[in-house]
Amino acid sequence: MNLRQDIDLLQRPPVRWEEKILRVEVMLLLVLVIVAVGLVFGLSIMMRQSQISKELSALSLLENQRQLTLSQLQDLLDPGKRQAEQDQKISSLRRQLAIYADQTKFQPGFSQPLNDLTHLAYHGVWLTRIRLNNTESGSIHLEGQAQSSALLSEYLAELQNQTGTLPQRIRQIVVQQDKSQLLHFVLDSHAEAPH
Repeated sequence: MNLRQDIDLLQRPPVRWEEKILRVEVMLLLVLVIVAVGLVFGLSIMMRQSQISKELSALSLLENQRQLTLSQLQDLLDPGKRQAEQDQKISSLRRQLAIYADQTKFQPGFSQPLNDLTHLAYHGVWLTRIRLNNTESGSIHLEGQAQSSALLSEYLAELQNQTGTLPQRIRQIVVQQDKSQLLHFVLDSHAEAPH
């Protein structure tokens, strides 16, 4: 009987348990290094996202401020909108003047001047305040705004031409110009008592 015996020429020596532990430690160390690198990378991405989020918030705030400023500039440059607001003020003052003209609690001398003021419409000039003083025998105090000194001069001339509005004396006129080039005026007149 022929016995055949296979011989493994590449036979490896048996692995000792110290070597197995060393291999496991190396593998664990490699896994820990990979986890640490992943954590550092993840933290750097989170920090970058936070920085980008802050920058986007700052840019959004700047954009909102720019839009607000642009809106304000458009309002200033839009004469139609400004004129509509002024026309609304004029209409409101005309209604108030009509009410004052109809009231009998003032001296009889106020009825005609107030009636004349309600009918005097002048583009570019508007009244913002009217004060009647009963104690000073027909004193009228007017405050308003004008778009230019030429328009204000024309308006005052028209006031003087209307016989009942400011019939006798203008005691004081004060005119100031603001940053938007509007003229603010204050006018005090004293109407003479009727004869």
